[in-house]
Amino acid sequence: MIIELILLFPFYVLSHRCIHEERQQVTPSFLTTTPPTQDKRSLQASMVHPIQILVDSSNMRNADSDAKTFIEKTVMSEVSKKLSRLLMIQGGSPELIPGFTSTPCNIIVPQQYSSRSTNADLIIFLTSTFEQSDFLAFASSCVLSRSTNRPIIGFVSINLYKINWSNISINDWTFAVLHEMFHILAFSPSLFRFFPSRLASSNNQIITPKLVSYAQFHFSCPNMFGVPLENEGDSRSAMAHFEKRVFGNELMTSQLTAAPSLSHFTLKLMEDSGWYIPNYSLAEPLTWGKDRGCSFLSNSCPVSREMCGQVGAVECSVDFLNKVRCQKTGFSDGCLIREVNRGLVCSQPGLFSSTLHLDLESPGEGAKCFYARWLGKRSA
Repeated sequence: MIIELILLFPFYVLSHRCIHEERQQVTPSFLTTTPPTQDKRSLQASMVHPIQILVDSSNMRNADSDAKTFIEKTVMSEVSKKLSRLLMIQGGSPELIPGFTSTPCNIIVPQQYSSRSTNADLIIFLTSTFEQSDFLAFASSCVLSRSTNRPIIGFVSINLYKINWSNISINDWTFAVLHEMFHILAFSPSLFRFFPSRLASSNNQIITPKLVSYAQFHFSCPNMFGVPLENEGDSRSAMAHFEKRVFGNELMTSQLTAAPSLSHFTLKLMEDSGWYIPNYSLAEPLTWGKDRGCSFLSNSCPVSREMCGQVGAVECSVDFLNKVRCQKTGFSDGCLIREVNRGLVCSQPGLFSSTLHLDLESPGEGAKCFYARWLGKRSA
């Protein structure tokens, strides 16, 4: 299944337009992986290792050297390192992915993969397109392991049209590609059916044991028996992301803010897939909806610190690390919510856009938002 991502920036939305009608959905095929050597089977079963991702950019044929280097050496390198710290896989080392000559993902497979086995947990083929459209990237798993059903081959396609060298942000691209990688790893309706713990994903909810248990704790709602999935948008968004109104700036909502959080929620879903062992010490805090109770989940636009009433109003975030702007998005269920737009992150001086007089604000590491009266008016 091809998944697309939407990024939310100030005053406009840098988003993926729907291209499902133009591109065929991917139905993954299967390959049989094997341990590096047969005599390591018992040892493999008692050990774990960081996920090892092999990135291949040979299919980025219409990318110039600068764009190719930026995506492969900067963005994908950072994403791969982050995932290797976050996720462990059973076994002392990766199983061997056997030689293959094709995938269902319309990738030209280099000779090196057809002539020998590859020692990696996941092969990612980078592809590229150049379309004057709003989509930044899209991704899909291509091939699953026949023994575990875990994705072992996937692709991420980059829209080169969206690489703007005059205003480029490594953080924006890294978060966008990381989001896509989680779709390849497990967060996709086409993969849910392979989870070992049988789940339900009807009524715009997903039900897996550790994810639901953590949601009950986070929201302080013991009667919560399913985690809401996105109910707006088309098939590229609905059922493939956490519900935006409920999860706010969580990394795996349909719209990424300028300060997304890779929280316990995404990692719990990874663990419930049965394929990964997350390092929860690296989970990022999510204040959105924390201890808000069951009414926060059931009311359409509950009165809370996450909601607001005046479009365009700028305030401090709950943790005072950023500014937030009051706005309605295409995925907020019609509610006005407080979003961290690009330019409102206090720790990013290069991308910070002052909402007051420049002399009064100094963004940078350790900077925080606070309220003050300016010419008799309370401002953030």
